[in-house]
Amino acid sequence: QMKRLSGRQYDQLMGPDLLSTTREVIAEIQIIQRKDDEMKDFSSAVGNLAATLRNIALVHQDKADLDMALEVYNLTLAARKAQPIRDNPAIAGTAETIGMLQFKKGNHDAA
Repeated sequence: QMKRLSGRQYDQLMGPDLLSTTREVIAEIQIIQRKDDEMKDFSSAVGNLAATLRNIALVHQDKADLDMALEVYNLTLAARKAQPIRDNPAIAGTAETIGMLQFKKGNHDAA
């Protein structure tokens, strides 16, 4: 059976210290949420850079300039790996493309 608190006991339990601590915790949570939003925005921007680099690499690949395509794909891979929130399928796809181009160039060890 639960014991009821008197008004004074309740005030002591729920007093200014608890309210102050609660406000501090809420403020910290809000800071973390803002940082999380900033991190998502930054990660998205890096992802957009990687997507642009991939498109540039595709142009070089279509022009049969495999050396330049590989160079840009490697930059794409570096950008993907630098993303704070990683897009693992994009990393794997870029690594696979690099391997296929290396193989196509005859660099079987590098593939």
